[in-house]
Amino acid sequence: TSSYNQLSWNSVSGAVGYYIAKATENSEWEYCKTSYTSIQFDGVTAGTTYIFSVAAYDSDENLGEWSEDKYITFNGSSSGGGGGGSTTSKPNTPSGVNATAGSSYITVTWNSVSNADNYNVYRSTSASGTYSFISTAYSTTYTDYSVSAGTTYYYKVTAENNAGESSKSSYASAKITSSGGGGSTTSKPNTPTGLKATA
Repeated sequence: TSSYNQLSWNSVSGAVGYYIAKATENSEWEYCKTSYTSIQFDGVTAGTTYIFSVAAYDSDENLGEWSEDKYITFNGSSSGGGGGGSTTSKPNTPSGVNATAGSSYITVTWNSVSNADNYNVYRSTSASGTYSFISTAYSTTYTDYSVSAGTTYYYKVTAENNAGESSKSSYASAKITSSGGGGSTTSKPNTPTGLKATA
């Protein structure tokens, strides 16, 4: 689009989430993951070619094969930290953090923050304990599949742009009561198909 890249792909049977690899022709790969079949990347630079690949993973974190690389040159206006100078300060701390338990996962959501290029999710098993980084998110939701039944997990979220990272949010917590019948997946999921990047 005129201000971001949108990546989408077909769902894979047996997958609980997807890893996304992103790079430019002059950078190393960066990784994030999502439970959806699309993701938006802000903070893009006009004239830069971006490379994407996607792989599915199952409830045991077994990773399938990576899709073929897709290339797209962003031709819109630079956004976020793309060198336009529009970001002058760190984003505010995310608010409205909420954690909801599913059958074998916990979904964390929060409110969007202006000028944020991405969000970082931190987790602890104690409200006042040490919160460890677990993932970067490019939308306002994150699904954590690396959880155990009977354990309460606490989550905090930060917002980040090229000027830096915000302070951590207030925590939200959730606990799953059972493993939800996991273990039915006996093999790696298939490679995602239908990958496309639209500018």
